[in-house]
Amino acid sequence: MRLAPLAFVVLAGCGAKLVKLEPGTLQCKSGPHAGLAVTIAADKVVFTPAGGAPITRTVKAWPQEKWPNLCPAGMQAIRPEVVELGPDPLLLGTVEIKLPLLVADCRGGTSVSLKPTDPQGGASGPEVARFER
Repeated sequence: MRLAPLAFVVLAGCGAKLVKLEPGTLQCKSGPHAGLAVTIAADKVVFTPAGGAPITRTVKAWPQEKWPNLCPAGMQAIRPEVVELGPDPLLLGTVEIKLPLLVADCRGGTSVSLKPTDPQGGASGPEVARFER
């Protein structure tokens, strides 16, 4: 009987924290896409290159059950929100991103990653750009 309360405490600490994409404008500060801004809204995402024309994409949110466990943190997994960007592909300069995704930052609202969908249909593909507040 003494094991049951202990098991409850251990399992209660193993839940996943969900981290949502926060609306607003973020900047890519380094790498080949430095100077590129992304503005996140409920129904669209707008990429604005420095000195270039805006590129607007619609968003399709993944259901929470599909959000990946990309950010393990001790006993609690952190599952970032993921949205698909359409239409496909996304062309940024000379870089073509097939099946593009925006993935929330594990720390909650400080940055987002632009990635292609991985071969298994998930969000663990290589980061193309990181946008920060």
